Amino acid sequence: MQRELAEAMAPFDALICPTSGTIAFPAGESLLDGLTVAGQHVNTTAEALLTLPFNVANRCPVLAVPSGHAHNGVPTGVQIVGHTYDEPTVFRIGKALEKIRPWAYTEKHQPRLDVVTPASS
Repeated sequence: MQRELAEAMAPFDALICPTSGTIAFPAGESLLDGLTVAGQHVNTTAEALLTLPFNVANRCPVLAVPSGHAHNGVPTGVQIVGHTYDEPTVFRIGKALEKIRPWAYTEKHQPRLDVVTPASS
């Protein structure tokens, strides 16, 4: 698998691909029967995780960065996959993406945290 990935990546500095094949999993719903990704049923949630091939091909550095928001407002991300042991290229591309997409780090795009104070006793 490592060799095939290296051959596929040979003409490129890095790969940029989604981290997941679907938006965030629905809270409170059973996923035991799988879920739908791009109109196709997958049996397990692991099949929707697009990080798995690079976890197996673990000599490749991978960096996940924000990419936007799904139609329901949930943040999305992309992963930057580099050549074996080429961390500098992955970080360089990640820095460039963050510069052209700074919105992800503005106050408007951060989750709201409600402060809950304990009830007086």
